[in-house]
Amino acid sequence: MDFNTIKINGDQHGVIVQHVHFKLLAAAIIIAALLLCATLCVLYYWRPAQAEFYVTRSTGVIHNRTCIYFGKTRGYYTNHPEGRDCRRCGGREGLRER
Repeated sequence: MDFNTIKINGDQHGVIVQHVHFKLLAAAIIIAALLLCATLCVLYYWRPAQAEFYVTRSTGVIHNRTCIYFGKTRGYYTNHPEGRDCRRCGGREGLRER
C-alpha cells in the first residue's frame, strides 16, 4: 500500500479547485486586513507638523512644542487641547507668554 498517494473516485477536480480558491481568498482577506490595520496605525500615530500641543492620554496633561515631554508619552497631537497644563512648559499658557 502506498501512503504517498491519494486515490480519488469520480470527478472531484472542481471540489479541489474550489478548495484552493477559498484558501487563496482567505489569504487575500488576511493580507487586506493587515494592510488596513497598518494604514490606520500610521494615520493614528503620525505626528502632524502643524500640531501645537500634545496631550498625555492617561493624565490629560497638555504639553506645547517646547516641552521635553512633547510626543514622548502615550497620547495624541492636537491644536485644540483639553486637560490641564504641564507644570514644566506651561501647556497652553506657555505659548501665549512668548
